[in-house]
This record gives sequence, structure tokens and C-alpha cells, in this order.
Amino acid sequence: MEFVKRGNGGRFYSAIYHKLLHGIVQSATPVEFLSELLASKYFKYIDIRYFTFISMEKLAKTLDVKDMPAWSILFTRYIISHIHPLEGIDGNFEYEMWSGSGLSCKEEYDKKKLSKLQKAEDKELKTEKRNNEVLSPATIAKKMKLKFTKAWISFLRLPIPVDVYKEVLATLHQAVIPHLSNPIILCDFLTRSYDIGGLVSVIALSSLFILMTQHGLEYPDFYEKLYALLAPSIFMTKHRAKFFQLLDSCLKSPLLPAYLAAAFAKKLSRLAVSVPPSGALVIIALIHNLLCRHLSINCLVNKEDDDETPKENSKAEDIANKEDDSGSGTEISHKRSGIDHFNNEESNPIKSNAMSKYLSQYV
Repeated sequence: MEFVKRGNGGRFYSAIYHKLLHGIVQSATPVEFLSELLASKYFKYIDIRYFTFISMEKLAKTLDVKDMPAWSILFTRYIISHIHPLEGIDGNFEYEMWSGSGLSCKEEYDKKKLSKLQKAEDKELKTEKRNNEVLSPATIAKKMKLKFTKAWISFLRLPIPVDVYKEVLATLHQAVIPHLSNPIILCDFLTRSYDIGGLVSVIALSSLFILMTQHGLEYPDFYEKLYALLAPSIFMTKHRAKFFQLLDSCLKSPLLPAYLAAAFAKKLSRLAVSVPPSGALVIIALIHNLLCRHLSINCLVNKEDDDETPKENSKAEDIANKEDDSGSGTEISHKRSGIDHFNNEESNPIKSNAMSKYLSQYV
């Protein structure tokens, strides 16, 4: 690292540093001590962070997937996950550079003498004019965020092992998404993860929910996929507490159609008889919240058999009939009273016929 510091006429020697990272990632034998040394001693320097992001992006794009050792992806993930992005940059923020002394952003910005980040080998950096350039704290943060984004996107395109894949998904919403230059760029990765089903979908829900609520992501099949996750096995997963918290948040919207709210309420009611008592308590709380937030489904608790009319399920019936012209759906008016025709096995909540009968028989 001393040669990296001084081997280029006193400037950061990015070519040598890139070869060092390349040797760590593609080493024939694990070299944990080197990656741990970088993380503990050198990643506090802003120029090392910057060129590490650049090198990790290049390595992720050029790794030979077929001949790549199993620990190469582990080291790649370890390195980029231990580089903390710049936070709280303001006029008084001070940082250190490995290739120079500590600098004060306020002093350099006011006097227009802030040293530039050194050029890297790639063509992108060659086109950027950084010599004698004045960089404000906001500009530095923007450039770091861009490199952070490119490094992570390149890593997520690698064939990540399942166990590492789950660990990455579990931390994306806190460690990665808030620091991306454009979080919506993760939409394809997260929607593919959410479509996998099972535990992977549960873990991906946190990040996907953030993209939908804070960054305007549109995902038409979101509630159908969420409905399919409601199974007894969900109460045994490691991330069940976070899942139910997000489930409650997803069902909070006043724009949620009545048939969707009813379908979730009845699906949860059926689950209450097949889960542990602690899970049943959570279900009761979720159903209570649904009834309080969506007054249009209170008829599921209060109505009598004689009050059932075709109008109660008209919207869901119309949508279901459009999707299935075969006539398999039976009109509510022709159904016998006293029997709930809710289809618990139906994966599509629109076709589950949730508005056909009252809810009190379950709860």
C-alpha cells in the first residue's frame, strides 16, 4: 500500500491497487486476512474507497464465471459491503486521503484549493478534468454515490450463491438502497427475487416495498404475489416479524379494493387455525386493522345470510369474469345460504370469492 501511495509521483497508483484487488478476489486460496486488513485499516480513506469502487466494478464485469473460485464472490461482497458511503457531508466535514494529508472540505471549498481525486485507468476517468478543479462537498458525495451504485449493480449481476443471495437481500434496504444514485435501478433484480417465492420473496419484500412507496415503482402483481406468501410456513421463517410488519403496511392504503381486503382477511382467518398460538395473535391483530381501515368489508362481520346480494361481490365478480370467460364462477345469488364459497386454495385473490360470506364464522 505504500507503493500505491507514493509509486506514481506522490499520487494514488490506481493500476497497482487494481492488481492488488484482482489478486485478492481471484486468489487460488482464501486470503481473508488481506480483505480484513483493507476493511479495518484503509477503507477510512476517501481515495481508497473511490478507487476500490472503480476496481470492484471492473472485476465484477470481467470475472470468469466458469473458472471463478467459490470464495471470489464472497470476497467481492465482503469488500464492497465494508466500504461505507459518505454520509452527512457538509461544509465542515473532514476526511482523510491515503495519498495525501487530511483535508477540510470547508477550507478548500471556500478558498477554491481542494485537491482532486486522481485519475484512474479507465476511459471514463480520463475524460474527467480533475486537475486543479474545485470540488464542493456535494460534488464529492455525488461522485462517490455514483461509483458505489455501479459497483453494487455489477456485483448483483454475478451468479451469487443462494446463501449469499439471501444475506445480500436482507441488507439491501438498509445498507445499499439509501446510498444509490438511482434506487429504481434495482427494480429488475428485486422483482425477479420477489417472483421466486418462499423465503426469498419474504426477504425481498422490504426492499421492494421501499421502491414502491418512496421511489414510485409500479408493480401490478404485487398484491397477488403477497397473497400467495400467506401460508403456515411463513410463521416459521426467520424474518416473519418483519414480514408481518410490512404486510400490515402494505394493506394500510385506503385505495385498496374491498375484495382484496376481504381476501386477505379471510386467508388470514383460515391460517389462524393451523399456526402456533403466537401466530394466531398476530393474525387477529392484522384482521382487526383491516376491519378498522377498510369499512367496506365490515359487512363480513355484521351481515346476515338473508342480506347477501349479488352487489356485494359485483366488482370482484366482474374482474374474475373478464379473466375467465368459461363460466366457472357461479353467481352469488345462486349459491346456498349458510355456506361460504371462499376458495382458500385460489392463488388469485380476485377469484377467491372472498365477499360471499361473513367472516365471524372464522374469528
